Amino acid sequence: MNATDSADWLMNEVLGDLADAKKELTDLFPLIDDVVRVVGLYEKQQITGKIAKRQLKQLIISGRPLEEVPTPVRDESVITSIVSEVIAENPHAYEKAKRDPKAMNYLVGQVMKKTRARADAKVIIDILKKKIAEDERP
Repeated sequence: MNATDSADWLMNEVLGDLADAKKELTDLFPLIDDVVRVVGLYEKQQITGKIAKRQLKQLIISGRPLEEVPTPVRDESVITSIVSEVIAENPHAYEKAKRDPKAMNYLVGQVMKKTRARADAKVIIDILKKKIAEDERP
């Protein structure tokens, strides 16, 4: 993403969220470093656009610093651990997911529930697919 795209994206999202929250641009000044940090994480592809939008919206609505806004779970080892937990708690659903990829959605939902929707669903699906592939090896 180049600087122009970032500026367009930021202005569209921030101005829209400010309007929704019935706030002025000046209300954002105390949090400008946090806004810049969210945009930077997005530009470096460390968070998805969806997560960046959610964090910006929460910053604007709450008026609280980024440290107080729930952050995404990006550590794959943490997500893997939660996936293993969900599989152990739902062995029937896991067996069904091995046969029917659509059934994997239930397990993804359970992981999202445990992470309060802060994990990337694509990462969860990738981890589940790896686990299924490992289980299917002789």
